[in-house]
Amino acid sequence: MKTHFFSWARVLLAASIAIWLASCATQQASQGTPSAAQEKVENLIHFDTASCQKPSGIVSEASNDEIILGGMLSVQPAILECFVPPQNRKNNQNIHVKLTTSVNSHTVLHQVEAENLSPEGIACIETELASLQFQLLPPRETEQTANIAINYPANSPQISFGINESSDVAGHVRLAIGKACHCYAPMKEMGVAEILMNLTVSAKQPAQISLSGSTPISNEIAACLTPEIAKLELKASHGALELGRVPLQLINSKAENFPPETKLELLFLHADGLRTHHASVLALRLGERTQASVEYNKLTPKPKARLTSAAMHSLNKSCENLIEADEAWVAATEAQFELDKRVADITARLRANDARWEAAANVASNIVLESRAALAAAQKILASDKNTCAKKAPALPSLSKPKPLKRRR
Repeated sequence: MKTHFFSWARVLLAASIAIWLASCATQQASQGTPSAAQEKVENLIHFDTASCQKPSGIVSEASNDEIILGGMLSVQPAILECFVPPQNRKNNQNIHVKLTTSVNSHTVLHQVEAENLSPEGIACIETELASLQFQLLPPRETEQTANIAINYPANSPQISFGINESSDVAGHVRLAIGKACHCYAPMKEMGVAEILMNLTVSAKQPAQISLSGSTPISNEIAACLTPEIAKLELKASHGALELGRVPLQLINSKAENFPPETKLELLFLHADGLRTHHASVLALRLGERTQASVEYNKLTPKPKARLTSAAMHSLNKSCENLIEADEAWVAATEAQFELDKRVADITARLRANDARWEAAANVASNIVLESRAALAAAQKILASDKNTCAKKAPALPSLSKPKPLKRRR
């Protein structure tokens, strides 16, 4: 039996990201310079603090295509952050990246093929992939490989300098908070935080900085970020430059919780990032189910063969391991389905206020349908495996390998 259980993962909210960028008007500082017309402040892009969370320990006790894919997805927040600094890109063009990781009996190989990334950008991605530790394969086993394609349009979140002086200041601040990983420990279990920044920059005086949050967590982070921004020694070319109530938006795409008063747009950013985390967990659980099935089938006796009591004990134990892996896989698929329903609800509410979210809402609705089908398929396999184990049948169905995941931003 062959079923494409992972097909949902190939359909990500590319349209919703594009619509969000189109519908979110460039935010503007509440105050302008005393001597000039108010400037629009660009470079106000969110930061995913999950990019600070580096892998610890081995990804899984085994390695196959799905497990390798799950590991690669786990560092995707940090990989996307590699696209943000201007020195990591070539001009302001669309970025196309293909990442390949292969595991065999003696080594782990990573390959980065990129268009419009500088050597610094490629090195940044290579560093994140190298942080993954995969279990090497037993001797003579076939090499296992997974790949991810990332298409990052030129209008995706990234820092660009030279727009205007206010945007340059905001860009330097955004790059600074992206390096202040020690400030985000309070967000370990929280998915969203927003901080308002009041910043006055002059030509001769030190910058005046005031950061404030609306929750104890955001206030703790604000207190930590204040000296980090002060280290920038920002200066205006002339006169004074005032940025009032500029939002610094933080998400943690590996945490489920969020404050009840969170804005819809920020909820969407968090949920979209969280989908990648769920995809990583789901790929790992699917890979572990595949490995459990392989181990079970190794112990399956030939037709009419008699099993010793020791062999029967091993077979029963293998069945228990398989059912446990099945149940973990089903739970991960169900969690993804619930998240997809939440994303669909968020985009529907955004569409109610802004017609430009129409395409995003339609994509989100279609993903829910695919996610529901994936859950039904996983539940069916779990029931089939339970039945097979109960009957001591000779072999279990194998799952088809997932197609390479295409992450569009």
